[in-house]
Amino acid sequence: MFNKNKYRIIYFLTIAVLISLPYYIFEGKLFIGGDDTRLLYVYPWEWINNIAFFSWFHFSAIGTNNPNQALLPFLSIWSILSFFIHSKVVLDYFSFSLPLIIGFIFFQKLIKEMIEVNKDEYRFTFYFGSLIYILSPIIAINQLSIFLYSAWLIGLLPIITYYFIKYLKTNKFIFVLKNVLWCIFLSFALSTIPWLLGFILPIIIALLSLFTLFSKKDHLYFLKQSTIFFGTTILSQSFWLLSFIINIFSSSRNSFIANVLSSQTKDTFAPTVIATATGNIFYPLLNLFHRQISFDFGWQLKNIFLTFYDNAIIVYTIPTFILFIGLFNYKEWLNKHERKYFLLFFTAFLFSLFFFTVNIGPLRELFIVLGKLPGFVMFRNFYDKFALGYIFIYAIILSFVMIVLVRKYKNKTKTIYSLIILSIMINFIPIKQLIVRPIWTTNNTYANITIPDEYFTFIKNTKANVPYSANMLSLPFNIAGYTIIKDSKSDNTFAGRSPLQLFTGINDFSGNLSFSANDSEKFNQHITQRNYIDLNNFLKARNIGYVFITKNIPDDIKKSYLFDPKILHNQDQKLIDAITGDKITESKNGNYILYKTKHATSLFYPKNVEFKKINPVKYHIEIKGLTKKQNLYFAESFSTGWNLYPRSYKNKDINPLLLTWERSIAKNTHTSTDVYTNKWVIDPEKVIKEIPSSSYRKNPDGTLNVSLTMYFKPQNNFYFGALITLITLLFCMLWLYIIKFKKNEKIL
Repeated sequence: MFNKNKYRIIYFLTIAVLISLPYYIFEGKLFIGGDDTRLLYVYPWEWINNIAFFSWFHFSAIGTNNPNQALLPFLSIWSILSFFIHSKVVLDYFSFSLPLIIGFIFFQKLIKEMIEVNKDEYRFTFYFGSLIYILSPIIAINQLSIFLYSAWLIGLLPIITYYFIKYLKTNKFIFVLKNVLWCIFLSFALSTIPWLLGFILPIIIALLSLFTLFSKKDHLYFLKQSTIFFGTTILSQSFWLLSFIINIFSSSRNSFIANVLSSQTKDTFAPTVIATATGNIFYPLLNLFHRQISFDFGWQLKNIFLTFYDNAIIVYTIPTFILFIGLFNYKEWLNKHERKYFLLFFTAFLFSLFFFTVNIGPLRELFIVLGKLPGFVMFRNFYDKFALGYIFIYAIILSFVMIVLVRKYKNKTKTIYSLIILSIMINFIPIKQLIVRPIWTTNNTYANITIPDEYFTFIKNTKANVPYSANMLSLPFNIAGYTIIKDSKSDNTFAGRSPLQLFTGINDFSGNLSFSANDSEKFNQHITQRNYIDLNNFLKARNIGYVFITKNIPDDIKKSYLFDPKILHNQDQKLIDAITGDKITESKNGNYILYKTKHATSLFYPKNVEFKKINPVKYHIEIKGLTKKQNLYFAESFSTGWNLYPRSYKNKDINPLLLTWERSIAKNTHTSTDVYTNKWVIDPEKVIKEIPSSSYRKNPDGTLNVSLTMYFKPQNNFYFGALITLITLLFCMLWLYIIKFKKNEKIL
């Protein structure tokens, strides 16, 4: 169709369009909010300082042992980028475009690698295949409109698959290293386990299904190369993966796995599948998202089907039509190696189609039975978790099919490509409506906003007036763990996990998911029953010493599913008067108010305990006037990871890594008081016997002052994991150097 130079122009113009796309979609406003908040792309350095570096994790929630360090490589590079790009909008929009650009580039490289002959002849096939992938309505609805960390798999899936195939074909270790570097940069995408497994699971099943197509020699070679490639990749992820694996075997109720694979998740697996498996394979085969689900749950997406997709249904049959033509002709027009790739991905496609749709005759019951397998409950929202893997595999199959058609109908190449272009363009037309949709069940409230200066000024005052170690309660309280920040010029809102800790280092509790299930139920009961005595005690026990009130939440949001009407009704002035004391500060327009609670709180108690918060995983403590056994309380969610160590009065600090081998004190007395607070029993007699004399002082009245360090020991898993990552990188580079040296030696 075009010569090579014209193709390059089209190629780079496409990248330019992808860079410009968010400017058209979001109209100059920030695209932030949701479970992953997306604030890390706008404030990367703040995220490193207050959140990502530490294993003990608060983000509008109770403390949790969570390996957030997966974000560090990306945030480090993004922080450097933010040093040169001062516009928050530009940073935000580039983060939106980047996974699409990476996916666009590496998908083409991947398809090209699987074609054996005349690769340049099919460059437009590779090009169109990549557009089918990244511009699919399934991608827009499932990934881009929400933009969780899993959106980066749009780029990472083709990267890993491409480098793995290159390594299989060439046995060159350089491709292992390149994959490792990409995976480190996008390590937080690798940590989105359900979406990643949504691709891996169909591929593994397909490999097992086609076992007999390959010789024993092929099996052994594949096993060897896979072990090296994926083993090295896994080791390179140790800086966050080590903590994650240890969490799997942790008995702590605050571990990541304990939260994800809770009994509540298991109990809701079958009901969720039954409620959502109401569609069929028809729309996914048209490269469209499930139509029926959007109607069943009243999503705004249903309006796009009614006004657009349903009217263009003939155009959407093009991918399915060419798929069936290709199936009848692939044996004739693909060579031996290409057929193996095609059969592998087509088999994976069939399984992926099942997992993505579920409701295929009696197979829905099979999917529910699979829920009994350990960990499979993570796929209860199957239409979400398998969507990305499905469209990636489908786009690969369609690319192969286009190659078959181009080879079979050489004289009709322009017609074939024209039909594909038409299908892609029709896909693209409603892209803005697909991504910028009203939030949840609202009618006119969107997520693209400009955060008002009033909010930032108020946050600055809050930081100046509230201790770093305090917690806050955000009102109105919702059923999630979200905070609402309204655009100054519209009803558009930031609706996502509270950014308070990001900007101030102070944690707040903003919704039911901020607490454990048991605490959430108690809190709701206290509000609905107007039991303010127990509510104040509840707040005091959890070190909630301040109340942050937002006054300008749009009614559209208040009427959405985010707020329980009964609980919202009782969050009135009577409640505020019952739990608040002095007003600390109020924003310029009165939209944000900060109060102290009725009763003073402290992170440590009793009163003879003085402390200093060094960072979220480390505290310096001094117990003064210890005369007999006394309890030491730490008003933080319970975890066995918290340990007490002697701290010398002479040498004021100790390297955290040395605490790995240091014996903690009072460990056998460490318990939880109320499924929340940590408690130790400090015995002065044992203090004198078990800790160095430099860590306590005898007062003239015979009492003791004891100096301690409280440290969250699982933080060291990150340091050791980072060391393994560094060693892996050094080994890869050393191995490549040895290979290069041997080659030069042979030449000489």
